[in-house]
Amino acid sequence: MTNIQPEDLILYCYNELVGERKIIAEIELGKSWALQQKMKVLEESINVLNKNIKSPSIRSLQSVLNYAGKKSEVEY
Repeated sequence: MTNIQPEDLILYCYNELVGERKIIAEIELGKSWALQQKMKVLEESINVLNKNIKSPSIRSLQSVLNYAGKKSEVEY
């Protein structure tokens, strides 16, 4: 069994895994129940994270803009 890294699974979830690593990942996912379970958990986590995306409040945006507009004084 080839050692599939968590990074490979993440890339695979986002359809960004290419070449030989993608082929190996697909073969291993077809053979390994444990890897399939890891992939399922990862996909569920991604779905939950995508559902909970919220925009920043107007107050937060204004604070960032105010802070960015101030000159920082550097002491040497």
